[in-house]
Amino acid sequence: SDVCISYYTDAINPTFECYMDGVATSCTSNTGCTNNHSNNAQYGLTRVTNAAGSHAFSVRVTSRATGVPASDLATRNWTVDRTNPTLSISSISPGSLNGGIYYTSSLSPVVYITASEAVTITTTVDAGASSTCNVTTTAGTVACTVELGAVGAHTVTFDSTDLAGNTSVQISTTITGDQTAPTLAITTN
Repeated sequence: SDVCISYYTDAINPTFECYMDGVATSCTSNTGCTNNHSNNAQYGLTRVTNAAGSHAFSVRVTSRATGVPASDLATRNWTVDRTNPTLSISSISPGSLNGGIYYTSSLSPVVYITASEAVTITTTVDAGASSTCNVTTTAGTVACTVELGAVGAHTVTFDSTDLAGNTSVQISTTITGDQTAPTLAITTN
């Protein structure tokens, strides 16, 4: 749905010039907009697009008084993001992947997660309480320490939310904590 932008001036009997994404637009297309200015200033309200992508709304005020110059353009920029972030597991340390299962000798392994954009990543072990394991500022690979709690196989899930509130599809993997040293025996014939 669209959003409303409000603006105000202390000019007497002003007129406004409005531009949406660089194109002149009506300053009075404000159905459903509410004035939130409590002072006696002259104000305008304009309904603007909320379509996905980057946008700019600009407004200039002119006074009806002769000889008073128009103001500079005041501009508000925003981006509407409706794209869900994506996550993938890159690796685990210490540990290795074998047959689709990660094996580690640590009960607090570091899982490297690749995110498609800036996100907050949360992790859950064995359907327990979730915890934030990392907040990224850009796309890329980040480290998430996972607390397994005990040796054995654990289902670990990762979710993410981007700055616009879009969520990723949950990813999960099995991590097996193994702290038993292998045994070796030599036999003779």
